[in-house]
Amino acid sequence: MNLKRLRDIIADVAGIVGASGARQSAEDVRALTQALDGPDERAADEAIDELESLISQEERLRREAHIKRLLEAGTDKSSFEAVFAELKNDRRVLKEDADAIAHAYTKGRKKWPSRKAALDAIRKKFVERAYQESKMRIVEKSKVW
Repeated sequence: MNLKRLRDIIADVAGIVGASGARQSAEDVRALTQALDGPDERAADEAIDELESLISQEERLRREAHIKRLLEAGTDKSSFEAVFAELKNDRRVLKEDADAIAHAYTKGRKKWPSRKAALDAIRKKFVERAYQESKMRIVEKSKVW
């Protein structure tokens, strides 16, 4: 199958979805045809492989951005809560993404039973780090020179 034929099929699907009343979904499907740009004679398999690569890269960058922001929040509760709320509400972050983010943040296990469990592990690790830092501040203040 060539790329032109694939684009035509996607356009037909978008038309069916739009006719069913799901306008936003139809627009999303139409946007897929824009992602599949290139010469019409190009093999559809090539275009799909390239699209999968782009999606994979986007997911990796999104994961890295969440990890970076969580680590930058340090033990500041208000900063952490803002970053964590954004992560929790980001519906693009699926279970596999949450697992990867939690693994990088906690430096622990690689998988959790659910997305919620992975997010709970992140919150728990933050509380542990904040508690340890608080203890260390108390120790530093009580040192007698």
